Amino acid sequence: MQTVKIQTRGICQCCGREQAIVNGMMSKHGYTVKQGWFSGVCSGRNYAPVQVSRTTTDEIIAQINAEIPELIAKADKVKSGEITPETAFTHVVTAYRKEIPYQQATASQQYNARNSMEWAYRNRARMGEDFIKTMTEIANKYHGQPLVQIAK
Repeated sequence: MQTVKIQTRGICQCCGREQAIVNGMMSKHGYTVKQGWFSGVCSGRNYAPVQVSRTTTDEIIAQINAEIPELIAKADKVKSGEITPETAFTHVVTAYRKEIPYQQATASQQYNARNSMEWAYRNRARMGEDFIKTMTEIANKYHGQPLVQIAK
């Protein structure tokens, strides 16, 4: 007679994905294994699933919310010329690209470096807004709900 093993699963407070739960906490997940070593483990491991607690999710949301205006302010300072990059690239094509000090770059290379830096800040802010929206929806949907039981 074969016994059925039950795995308990919950939603991670940091990445919002369903993962296995071990001893009431999220298991190690979000990693790759190369030559027997774990790489890139989600910071949500060892936290309770969002069904049980949303404290960590709410803290992450608050941190990102605080960072977004700072990122936008930095982008605006780059756009105005108040902040400049330390380096620029000689070419747009990666195969020919060489990093050089910003002050040694041509006007076009400096423009590209500033533009790239500005949009990196703006894109990070946008990604933060999207992450906040997603994690808020996940926390609102799953917090207080029962954990999932899966027969293995």
